[in-house]
Order: sequence, then structure tokens, then C-alpha cells
Amino acid sequence: MPTIKYTREDITKLENERDQYKLQRDELIKDLSNYRRVLKVFARLIKNKLAINASGRYIQYQHMLDDIGINADELEGE
Repeated sequence: MPTIKYTREDITKLENERDQYKLQRDELIKDLSNYRRVLKVFARLIKNKLAINASGRYIQYQHMLDDIGINADELEGE
């Protein structure tokens, strides 16, 4: 049965790689959070446009936002 042996250099390399993945993960989480915030603001704009004009051209955007789970009503608490 083969055994796995790592040298200190291998372990250091793996730890550095792990740390890089963690940094990338954290950056992606932050980016997604910012995108979600922008989409919520856009959802509020669409909701207001629909309330004022009842224009059909904004309904398609409302449906797109609904499909990705962005709800303008969630903004009321923020």
C-alpha cells in the first residue's frame, strides 16, 4: 500500500494554495454581495416605475428579477 509523504516545502505550497483559494472565495462573496445590492436597487426602480406608469415595458424586467430571486419588497427593511 503506497504511503503519502509530504515534505515541508510541499506542505507550505499546499497551505499557500489554500490561502489563495480562501482569498478568491472571499472576494467572490464580496462581489456577489455588491451585485445583489445593485440588483435590489434596480428592483426598487422597476417597482416604482410599474407603480407610477403601469407601463408594460418594465414588466419583463420585473419577471427577470423574480426569476433570479431579487424581490423589491425585501428592500423595505434595508
